[in-house]
Amino acid sequence: MAACSKEESILQEPVAPVSVAADPDVAYKNKLLNDYAVVLARAVQHKELRTVIHDRAMLKFDGDFDVLVNRLESEHLPQSSVRELMRSMQTDPRLRSVGIENPDSDFLAISAIIPNVQVSVPVHCEEWDPALFVPLVAVLPWDYKEKPGQVITAYDSEGNAHQLSADEEPGFPVLVVGRSERVNDKGQMDTAGYQMSISAQHVSRSPYLLPEYPEKLLLTHGTSRSLLLEWTDVADDMGYEVWRMTGTVFVKVAQLTTNDNSYVDANLTANQKYWYKVRAIKADGFSSWSPVMATTASSRSDNEWLKIKRMKFTSSALKAVESWICGAPEIRLRVVQGSEGGATNVYTSGILEPSHRGDICDQWWNHEVTIFAWSTSVYGTVLTFDWREEDWLESVDFPLTGSYEDKQSGGTVKVGGSIYIKNDPGGDVIGNTSVMWWQEKAQIYDLSGFQWQFTY
Repeated sequence: MAACSKEESILQEPVAPVSVAADPDVAYKNKLLNDYAVVLARAVQHKELRTVIHDRAMLKFDGDFDVLVNRLESEHLPQSSVRELMRSMQTDPRLRSVGIENPDSDFLAISAIIPNVQVSVPVHCEEWDPALFVPLVAVLPWDYKEKPGQVITAYDSEGNAHQLSADEEPGFPVLVVGRSERVNDKGQMDTAGYQMSISAQHVSRSPYLLPEYPEKLLLTHGTSRSLLLEWTDVADDMGYEVWRMTGTVFVKVAQLTTNDNSYVDANLTANQKYWYKVRAIKADGFSSWSPVMATTASSRSDNEWLKIKRMKFTSSALKAVESWICGAPEIRLRVVQGSEGGATNVYTSGILEPSHRGDICDQWWNHEVTIFAWSTSVYGTVLTFDWREEDWLESVDFPLTGSYEDKQSGGTVKVGGSIYIKNDPGGDVIGNTSVMWWQEKAQIYDLSGFQWQFTY
Protein backbone atom coordinates (compact mmCIF):
# COMPACT_ATOMS: atom_id res chain seq x y z
CA MET A 1 0.00 0.00 0.00
CA ALA A 2 1.29 3.47 -0.82
CA ALA A 3 0.92 6.04 1.92
CA CYS A 4 -0.48 8.59 -0.57
CA SER A 5 -3.01 6.33 -2.34
CA LYS A 6 -6.15 8.02 -1.07
CA GLU A 7 -9.26 7.91 -3.31
CA GLU A 8 -10.68 11.33 -4.18
CA SER A 9 -14.25 10.28 -3.39
CA ILE A 10 -13.26 9.30 0.14
CA LEU A 11 -10.54 11.75 1.12
CA GLN A 12 -11.59 15.35 0.54
CA GLU A 13 -10.09 18.79 1.09
CA PRO A 14 -8.75 19.71 4.55
CA VAL A 15 -11.33 21.06 6.95
CA ALA A 16 -11.26 22.65 10.39
CA PRO A 17 -11.13 20.41 13.52
CA VAL A 18 -14.38 18.88 14.73
CA SER A 19 -16.84 21.21 16.38
CA VAL A 20 -17.79 20.56 19.98
CA ALA A 21 -21.21 20.17 21.55
CA ALA A 22 -22.93 22.70 23.79
CA ASP A 23 -22.71 20.45 26.88
CA PRO A 24 -19.40 21.44 28.59
CA ASP A 25 -18.67 17.85 29.64
CA VAL A 26 -19.24 16.56 26.13
CA ALA A 27 -17.24 19.45 24.69
CA TYR A 28 -14.30 18.64 26.96
CA LYS A 29 -14.36 14.93 26.08
CA ASN A 30 -14.57 15.71 22.39
CA LYS A 31 -11.56 18.02 22.68
CA LEU A 32 -9.60 15.30 24.46
CA LEU A 33 -10.46 12.79 21.76
CA ASN A 34 -9.61 15.27 19.01
CA ASP A 35 -6.29 16.29 20.59
CA TYR A 36 -5.30 12.69 21.15
CA ALA A 37 -6.05 11.86 17.51
CA VAL A 38 -3.96 14.83 16.30
CA VAL A 39 -0.97 13.88 18.44
CA LEU A 40 -1.30 10.18 17.59
CA ALA A 41 -1.31 11.05 13.88
CA ARG A 42 2.00 12.82 14.41
CA ALA A 43 3.42 10.03 16.57
CA VAL A 44 2.63 7.18 14.14
CA GLN A 45 5.41 8.46 11.93
CA HIS A 46 7.41 6.14 14.21
CA LYS A 47 7.35 2.66 12.76
CA GLU A 48 7.72 1.09 16.19
CA LEU A 49 4.48 2.70 17.38
CA ARG A 50 2.62 1.58 14.26
CA THR A 51 3.87 -1.95 14.85
CA VAL A 52 2.70 -1.92 18.49
CA ILE A 53 -0.79 -0.71 17.50
CA HIS A 54 -1.05 -3.28 14.73
CA ASP A 55 0.12 -6.19 16.87
CA ARG A 56 -2.15 -5.30 19.81
CA ALA A 57 -5.16 -4.75 17.53
CA MET A 58 -4.58 -8.17 15.95
CA LEU A 59 -5.16 -9.77 19.36
CA LYS A 60 -8.85 -8.74 19.06
CA PHE A 61 -9.40 -8.71 22.82
CA ASP A 62 -13.09 -7.90 22.40
CA GLY A 63 -13.64 -9.36 18.94
CA ASP A 64 -12.66 -6.21 17.00
CA PHE A 65 -9.32 -4.90 15.81
CA ASP A 66 -8.72 -2.41 18.57
CA VAL A 67 -6.59 -1.67 21.61
CA LEU A 68 -7.56 0.28 24.70
CA VAL A 69 -5.50 3.41 25.23
CA ASN A 70 -4.62 2.44 28.81
CA ARG A 71 -3.14 -0.79 27.44
CA LEU A 72 -1.36 0.99 24.63
CA GLU A 73 0.28 3.34 27.14
CA SER A 74 1.83 0.36 28.94
CA GLU A 75 3.70 -0.75 25.83
CA HIS A 76 7.43 -0.05 25.49
CA LEU A 77 9.32 1.03 22.42
CA PRO A 78 13.07 0.51 21.91
CA GLN A 79 13.93 3.82 23.58
CA SER A 80 10.87 4.71 25.63
CA SER A 81 7.22 3.95 26.31
CA VAL A 82 4.29 4.86 24.07
CA ARG A 83 3.20 7.38 26.69
CA GLU A 84 6.61 9.04 26.69
CA LEU A 85 6.54 9.24 22.91
CA MET A 86 3.09 10.87 22.97
CA ARG A 87 4.25 13.34 25.59
CA SER A 88 7.22 14.31 23.45
CA MET A 89 4.85 15.03 20.56
CA GLN A 90 2.96 17.55 22.69
CA THR A 91 5.57 20.23 22.09
CA ASP A 92 5.56 19.84 18.29
CA PRO A 93 4.85 23.35 16.92
CA ARG A 94 2.99 21.90 13.94
CA LEU A 95 0.17 20.84 16.27
CA ARG A 96 -0.71 24.42 17.20
CA SER A 97 -2.42 25.03 13.87
CA VAL A 98 -5.05 22.43 14.76
CA GLY A 99 -5.95 23.71 18.19
CA ILE A 100 -3.37 22.26 20.58
CA GLU A 101 -1.76 25.16 22.40
CA ASN A 102 1.26 23.55 23.96
CA PRO A 103 1.46 22.51 26.72
CA ASP A 104 -2.12 23.31 27.74
CA SER A 105 -3.80 20.20 26.34
CA ASP A 106 -4.22 17.42 28.91
CA PHE A 107 -4.84 14.72 26.30
CA LEU A 108 -2.50 12.37 28.19
CA ALA A 109 -5.18 12.10 30.90
CA ILE A 110 -7.70 10.78 28.39
CA SER A 111 -7.75 7.17 29.62
CA ALA A 112 -8.55 8.33 33.16
CA ILE A 113 -11.33 10.66 32.00
CA ILE A 114 -12.69 8.29 29.31
CA PRO A 115 -11.73 4.81 30.60
CA ASN A 116 -13.11 3.06 27.52
CA VAL A 117 -11.23 5.15 24.95
CA GLN A 118 -9.55 3.01 22.32
CA VAL A 119 -7.56 3.09 19.10
CA SER A 120 -9.16 0.84 16.50
CA VAL A 121 -8.24 -0.33 13.01
CA PRO A 122 -11.75 -1.00 11.68
CA VAL A 123 -10.74 -1.84 8.09
CA HIS A 124 -7.75 -3.54 6.41
CA CYS A 125 -5.95 -4.34 9.67
CA GLU A 126 -4.96 -7.86 8.64
CA GLU A 127 -3.31 -6.77 5.38
CA TRP A 128 -1.77 -3.62 6.86
CA ASP A 129 2.02 -3.64 6.83
CA PRO A 130 2.92 -1.13 9.58
CA ALA A 131 6.52 -0.99 8.37
CA LEU A 132 5.45 0.55 5.06
CA PHE A 133 2.13 2.36 5.45
CA VAL A 134 1.48 5.43 7.64
CA PRO A 135 -2.28 5.67 8.26
CA LEU A 136 -4.51 8.66 8.87
CA VAL A 137 -5.91 8.95 12.40
CA ALA A 138 -9.63 9.72 12.57
CA VAL A 139 -11.58 10.87 15.63
CA LEU A 140 -15.01 9.56 16.56
CA PRO A 141 -16.67 12.19 18.80
CA TRP A 142 -17.87 11.11 22.23
CA ASP A 143 -21.47 11.93 21.23
CA TYR A 144 -21.23 10.37 17.75
CA LYS A 145 -24.45 8.80 16.46
CA GLU A 146 -24.60 6.72 13.32
CA LYS A 147 -26.73 8.14 10.51
CA PRO A 148 -26.45 8.37 6.72
CA GLY A 149 -24.19 11.03 5.26
CA GLN A 150 -21.91 11.35 8.28
CA VAL A 151 -18.32 12.50 7.83
CA ILE A 152 -15.53 12.16 10.35
CA THR A 153 -12.36 14.18 10.69
CA ALA A 154 -9.03 12.45 10.13
CA TYR A 155 -5.51 13.84 10.55
CA ASP A 156 -2.32 13.13 8.70
CA SER A 157 1.20 13.21 10.16
CA GLU A 158 1.57 16.91 9.42
CA GLY A 159 -1.54 17.79 11.44
CA ASN A 160 -3.66 18.50 8.36
CA ALA A 161 -7.35 17.70 8.80
CA HIS A 162 -9.35 15.77 6.19
CA GLN A 163 -12.90 14.47 5.95
CA LEU A 164 -13.72 10.80 5.48
CA SER A 165 -17.15 9.60 4.50
CA ALA A 166 -18.62 7.26 7.11
CA ASP A 167 -20.67 5.58 4.35
CA GLU A 168 -17.82 4.68 1.97
CA GLU A 169 -15.15 2.26 3.17
CA PRO A 170 -11.64 3.52 2.40
CA GLY A 171 -9.28 1.27 0.54
CA PHE A 172 -6.54 1.68 3.12
CA PRO A 173 -6.15 1.25 6.91
CA VAL A 174 -7.30 4.11 9.13
CA LEU A 175 -6.76 4.42 12.88
CA VAL A 176 -9.84 5.63 14.76
CA VAL A 177 -9.76 7.21 18.24
CA GLY A 178 -13.10 6.84 20.03
CA ARG A 179 -15.13 5.01 22.66
CA SER A 180 -15.20 1.22 22.73
CA GLU A 181 -18.54 -0.37 21.87
CA ARG A 182 -17.99 -3.26 24.25
CA VAL A 183 -16.39 -1.58 27.24
CA ASN A 184 -18.56 0.62 29.40
CA ASP A 185 -17.82 4.11 30.77
CA LYS A 186 -16.32 2.57 33.93
CA GLY A 187 -13.78 0.61 31.94
CA GLN A 188 -15.54 -2.74 32.40
CA MET A 189 -16.35 -5.28 29.70
CA ASP A 190 -20.00 -4.88 28.73
CA THR A 191 -21.33 -8.32 27.80
CA ALA A 192 -25.04 -7.46 27.94
CA GLY A 193 -26.65 -8.51 24.68
CA TYR A 194 -23.32 -9.61 23.28
CA GLN A 195 -21.81 -13.08 23.08
CA MET A 196 -18.74 -14.17 21.23
CA SER A 197 -18.00 -17.68 20.03
CA ILE A 198 -15.05 -18.84 22.14
CA SER A 199 -14.13 -21.36 19.47
CA ALA A 200 -13.97 -18.61 16.86
CA GLN A 201 -12.09 -15.95 18.79
CA HIS A 202 -9.62 -15.67 21.66
CA VAL A 203 -11.23 -13.54 24.35
CA SER A 204 -9.35 -12.30 27.38
CA ARG A 205 -10.95 -13.45 30.62
CA SER A 206 -10.40 -10.02 32.10
CA PRO A 207 -9.49 -7.43 29.47
CA TYR A 208 -8.79 -4.70 32.01
CA LEU A 209 -6.39 -6.73 34.09
CA LEU A 210 -3.13 -6.75 32.19
CA PRO A 211 -2.01 -10.36 31.79
CA GLU A 212 1.16 -11.47 33.50
CA TYR A 213 4.24 -10.86 31.41
CA PRO A 214 7.87 -12.07 31.49
CA GLU A 215 9.42 -9.95 34.23
CA LYS A 216 13.02 -9.50 35.39
CA LEU A 217 14.41 -10.07 31.91
CA LEU A 218 18.16 -10.68 32.16
CA LEU A 219 20.51 -10.37 29.20
CA THR A 220 23.98 -11.78 29.81
CA HIS A 221 26.98 -12.93 27.80
CA GLY A 222 28.04 -16.54 27.40
CA THR A 223 30.43 -18.09 24.93
CA SER A 224 31.89 -15.98 22.14
CA ARG A 225 29.26 -14.21 19.99
CA SER A 226 26.32 -15.46 22.03
CA LEU A 227 23.82 -13.91 24.43
CA LEU A 228 21.67 -15.54 27.10
CA LEU A 229 18.17 -14.33 27.94
CA GLU A 230 16.35 -15.39 31.12
CA TRP A 231 13.05 -14.25 32.60
CA THR A 232 10.53 -15.12 35.28
CA ASP A 233 8.08 -17.83 34.39
CA VAL A 234 4.53 -16.74 33.59
CA ALA A 235 1.62 -18.64 35.11
CA ASP A 236 -0.40 -20.76 32.67
CA ASP A 237 1.90 -19.99 29.76
CA MET A 238 1.78 -22.11 26.62
CA GLY A 239 5.26 -21.02 25.57
CA TYR A 240 7.17 -17.85 24.78
CA GLU A 241 8.16 -15.73 21.80
CA VAL A 242 11.58 -14.05 21.66
CA TRP A 243 11.87 -11.01 19.39
CA ARG A 244 15.11 -9.31 18.37
CA MET A 245 16.04 -6.04 16.68
CA THR A 246 19.30 -4.86 15.14
CA GLY A 247 18.00 -1.84 13.21
CA THR A 248 14.51 -0.38 13.58
CA VAL A 249 12.20 -3.43 13.41
CA PHE A 250 11.76 -6.32 15.84
CA VAL A 251 11.50 -9.79 14.29
CA LYS A 252 10.66 -13.07 16.01
CA VAL A 253 13.75 -15.27 16.40
CA ALA A 254 12.41 -18.06 18.62
CA GLN A 255 9.22 -19.70 19.82
CA LEU A 256 9.70 -21.78 22.95
CA THR A 257 7.62 -24.39 24.74
CA THR A 258 5.76 -24.19 28.04
CA ASN A 259 7.88 -23.14 31.05
CA ASP A 260 10.97 -22.73 28.85
CA ASN A 261 12.00 -19.35 30.19
CA SER A 262 15.52 -18.96 28.81
CA TYR A 263 17.03 -18.66 25.37
CA VAL A 264 20.58 -18.62 23.97
CA ASP A 265 21.03 -16.53 20.84
CA ALA A 266 24.22 -17.82 19.21
CA ASN A 267 26.37 -17.11 16.14
CA LEU A 268 25.87 -13.38 16.47
CA THR A 269 28.02 -10.68 14.87
CA ALA A 270 30.71 -9.36 17.20
CA ASN A 271 30.45 -5.63 17.96
CA GLN A 272 26.79 -5.59 16.79
CA LYS A 273 24.16 -4.24 19.20
CA TYR A 274 21.01 -6.34 19.73
CA TRP A 275 17.67 -5.41 21.32
CA TYR A 276 15.35 -8.10 22.77
CA LYS A 277 11.83 -8.42 24.14
CA VAL A 278 9.83 -11.49 25.19
CA ARG A 279 6.14 -12.27 25.57
CA ALA A 280 4.25 -15.30 26.81
CA ILE A 281 1.83 -17.27 24.67
CA LYS A 282 -1.44 -17.67 26.56
CA ALA A 283 -4.60 -19.62 25.88
CA ASP A 284 -6.36 -16.32 25.26
CA GLY A 285 -3.66 -14.63 23.17
CA PHE A 286 -0.39 -13.07 24.30
CA SER A 287 0.85 -11.45 27.46
CA SER A 288 2.25 -7.94 27.52
CA TRP A 289 5.85 -7.54 26.45
CA SER A 290 8.76 -7.79 28.81
CA PRO A 291 10.94 -4.69 29.17
CA VAL A 292 13.25 -4.19 26.19
CA MET A 293 16.89 -5.09 26.89
CA ALA A 294 19.93 -4.37 24.73
CA THR A 295 23.63 -5.11 24.64
CA THR A 296 26.45 -5.67 22.16
CA ALA A 297 27.72 -9.11 21.15
CA SER A 298 31.39 -9.85 21.82
CA SER A 299 34.12 -12.09 20.49
CA ARG A 300 35.10 -12.69 24.14
CA SER A 301 33.73 -15.60 26.15
CA ASP A 302 32.47 -15.00 29.65
CA ASN A 303 35.06 -15.69 32.40
CA GLU A 304 38.09 -15.36 30.11
CA TRP A 305 41.19 -14.20 31.97
CA LEU A 306 42.02 -10.55 31.44
CA LYS A 307 45.76 -9.91 31.12
CA ILE A 308 47.89 -6.95 30.06
CA LYS A 309 50.38 -8.06 27.41
CA ARG A 310 52.57 -5.00 26.87
CA MET A 311 52.72 -1.20 27.19
CA LYS A 312 54.78 1.75 25.95
CA PHE A 313 55.16 5.57 26.06
CA THR A 314 56.05 7.96 23.32
CA SER A 315 59.08 10.02 24.36
CA SER A 316 56.97 13.18 24.78
CA ALA A 317 54.34 11.37 26.89
CA LEU A 318 57.02 9.85 29.10
CA LYS A 319 58.62 13.27 29.67
CA ALA A 320 55.22 14.59 30.78
CA VAL A 321 54.83 12.03 33.57
CA GLU A 322 58.46 11.32 34.58
CA SER A 323 61.51 13.42 33.83
CA TRP A 324 64.67 11.69 32.71
CA ILE A 325 66.42 12.62 35.94
CA CYS A 326 64.04 10.31 37.85
CA GLY A 327 64.84 7.31 35.66
CA ALA A 328 62.22 4.68 34.77
CA PRO A 329 58.55 5.41 35.48
CA GLU A 330 56.70 3.76 38.36
CA ILE A 331 53.31 2.77 36.88
CA ARG A 332 50.23 1.60 38.75
CA LEU A 333 46.97 0.36 37.24
CA ARG A 334 43.58 0.45 38.94
CA VAL A 335 40.43 -1.11 37.48
CA VAL A 336 37.12 0.42 38.50
CA GLN A 337 33.68 -1.12 38.17
CA GLY A 338 30.81 1.33 37.76
CA SER A 339 27.16 0.70 38.54
CA GLU A 340 23.92 2.63 38.85
CA GLY A 341 24.59 2.93 42.56
CA GLY A 342 28.19 4.12 42.36
CA ALA A 343 31.68 2.81 41.64
CA THR A 344 34.05 0.23 43.14
CA ASN A 345 37.77 -0.24 42.83
CA VAL A 346 38.06 -3.94 41.94
CA TYR A 347 41.75 -4.25 41.13
CA THR A 348 45.01 -2.48 42.04
CA SER A 349 48.32 -3.62 40.60
CA GLY A 350 51.68 -3.40 42.21
CA ILE A 351 54.21 -0.90 40.91
CA LEU A 352 55.06 -1.74 37.28
CA GLU A 353 58.59 -0.45 36.66
CA PRO A 354 60.83 -1.38 33.74
CA SER A 355 64.52 -1.88 34.43
CA HIS A 356 65.49 1.00 32.17
CA ARG A 357 63.65 4.06 30.92
CA GLY A 358 64.41 3.03 27.35
CA ASP A 359 62.58 -0.28 27.82
CA ILE A 360 59.21 1.49 27.59
CA CYS A 361 60.10 4.65 25.60
CA ASP A 362 59.05 4.46 21.94
CA GLN A 363 59.03 0.67 22.09
CA TRP A 364 56.84 -2.04 23.60
CA TRP A 365 57.69 -3.20 27.09
CA ASN A 366 56.51 -6.81 27.13
CA HIS A 367 55.34 -7.18 30.71
CA GLU A 368 52.37 -9.45 31.48
CA VAL A 369 49.96 -8.39 34.22
CA THR A 370 47.20 -10.80 35.22
CA ILE A 371 44.09 -8.92 36.32
CA PHE A 372 41.19 -11.36 36.82
CA ALA A 373 38.77 -13.63 34.99
CA TRP A 374 36.26 -11.19 33.51
CA SER A 375 32.88 -12.47 34.60
CA THR A 376 30.22 -10.11 33.30
CA SER A 377 27.81 -11.21 36.02
CA VAL A 378 30.35 -9.96 38.61
CA TYR A 379 32.06 -7.02 36.92
CA GLY A 380 29.55 -5.98 34.26
CA THR A 381 30.49 -5.25 30.65
CA VAL A 382 32.33 -1.95 31.09
CA LEU A 383 35.47 -1.45 33.20
CA THR A 384 37.42 1.78 33.72
CA PHE A 385 41.23 1.42 33.51
CA ASP A 386 43.06 4.16 35.39
CA TRP A 387 46.82 4.50 34.91
CA ARG A 388 49.13 6.66 37.07
CA GLU A 389 52.82 7.27 37.51
CA GLU A 390 53.33 7.07 41.26
CA ASP A 391 56.31 8.31 43.22
CA TRP A 392 56.57 6.75 46.67
CA LEU A 393 57.54 9.99 48.38
CA GLU A 394 54.18 11.57 47.58
CA SER A 395 50.78 10.89 49.15
CA VAL A 396 47.79 12.11 47.19
CA ASP A 397 44.02 11.56 47.51
CA PHE A 398 42.22 11.43 44.17
CA PRO A 399 38.82 10.38 42.74
CA LEU A 400 38.21 7.53 40.31
CA THR A 401 35.06 7.50 38.18
CA GLY A 402 33.56 4.27 36.86
CA SER A 403 31.23 3.63 33.93
CA TYR A 404 28.69 0.87 33.31
CA GLU A 405 26.32 -0.44 30.64
CA ASP A 406 22.62 0.21 31.23
CA LYS A 407 20.96 -2.58 29.23
CA GLN A 408 17.43 -1.32 29.85
CA SER A 409 18.28 2.05 28.33
CA GLY A 410 19.30 0.57 25.03
CA GLY A 411 22.69 -0.72 26.11
CA THR A 412 24.06 2.77 26.70
CA VAL A 413 27.27 3.42 28.64
CA LYS A 414 26.73 5.70 31.63
CA VAL A 415 28.83 7.12 34.45
CA GLY A 416 28.43 5.13 37.65
CA GLY A 417 29.73 7.57 40.25
CA SER A 418 33.16 8.18 41.79
CA ILE A 419 35.22 6.79 44.64
CA TYR A 420 38.23 8.34 46.41
CA ILE A 421 41.60 6.64 46.78
CA LYS A 422 42.96 7.86 50.13
CA ASN A 423 46.48 8.02 51.51
CA ASP A 424 47.95 6.13 48.60
CA PRO A 425 51.18 7.13 46.89
CA GLY A 426 50.10 9.26 43.95
CA GLY A 427 51.52 11.48 41.30
CA ASP A 428 51.01 12.17 37.64
CA VAL A 429 47.85 11.02 35.90
CA ILE A 430 48.70 9.03 32.80
CA GLY A 431 45.03 8.69 31.85
CA ASN A 432 41.98 6.48 32.06
CA THR A 433 39.52 4.96 29.63
CA SER A 434 36.55 2.60 29.53
CA VAL A 435 37.22 -0.92 28.31
CA MET A 436 34.10 -2.42 26.72
CA TRP A 437 33.42 -6.13 26.83
CA TRP A 438 32.67 -6.18 23.09
CA GLN A 439 35.79 -4.38 21.87
CA GLU A 440 38.24 -6.32 19.72
CA LYS A 441 40.62 -8.45 21.76
CA ALA A 442 43.68 -7.21 19.88
CA GLN A 443 42.74 -3.53 20.25
CA ILE A 444 45.52 -1.17 21.25
CA TYR A 445 44.37 1.39 23.81
CA ASP A 446 45.98 4.81 23.51
CA LEU A 447 45.97 7.48 26.23
CA SER A 448 47.62 10.40 24.46
CA GLY A 449 50.94 8.69 24.01
CA PHE A 450 50.67 5.84 26.51
CA GLN A 451 49.55 2.58 24.92
CA TRP A 452 48.75 -0.87 26.16
CA GLN A 453 47.31 -4.12 24.80
CA PHE A 454 45.67 -7.22 26.21
CA THR A 455 46.79 -10.81 25.59
CA TYR A 456 44.67 -13.99 25.37
